[in-house]
Amino acid sequence: MNRLQGRTIYLDFMEKDEFKEQWCAFEYDMDLKTDVPEIGRTMDRAGERFDDLAKLQGKTLALFGIYTNDGKLVGDTSIYDIDWRNRSAVLGLAIARKADRRKGYATEATGLLLNYAFEVLGLERLYADTLEHNAGSRKTLEKNGLVQEGVKRRSDYIGGRYYDRIEYSILAEEYVGRQGSS
Repeated sequence: MNRLQGRTIYLDFMEKDEFKEQWCAFEYDMDLKTDVPEIGRTMDRAGERFDDLAKLQGKTLALFGIYTNDGKLVGDTSIYDIDWRNRSAVLGLAIARKADRRKGYATEATGLLLNYAFEVLGLERLYADTLEHNAGSRKTLEKNGLVQEGVKRRSDYIGGRYYDRIEYSILAEEYVGRQGSS
C-alpha cells in the first residue's frame, strides 16, 4: 500500500524502531488529564507492544504513523477492533509530543483515516470516544463529521475524580455525503 497523503501530513506504516521511539516519547498532559497515564513505557515494552500489534495488522487492525511532509513522526492513528462481519471498527489517534499538538495534524490524520476506512476497507461504521474535557479531541472528531451518540457517565477515574467519556460515530453514508458537499 502506498502512503496516505494529506496536505501537511501523511500516514504510513511504522517500522519497529519508529514505533518504539513514538511510544516512549508520548507526553501526558498532567494538567489537562486527557487520558489515563500508563506507567512504565520502556523501549522493551514498546518492542513487545509492536510485536503484538504486528500480529493483528491487516486482520483486526490498521495502524499508521502520522508523519509531517518532511518525514517527522508526530503521532499514530489506527482503526482497531475491526469487525468484518458488521463492517465496523474503532478509531484511535495520539499525537506524542505536546509541542506537536494543536497544529491540525490530528484533524488531517482523522480525515485520511476515514477515507481509508470507508473507501478502501469498505467499513460501514466507525466509533471513537474521548474524555469530556478533551476539547481538542472532540473538535477533531466533530470537524470530521463524527456525531455524538452517547455518554459513558463517570467511566474514567483520573487524578482523584471521575470523568465522563463522550462517544462518537460516523456511518459510511454520512462520510460519503460530506465528501459530496465539500
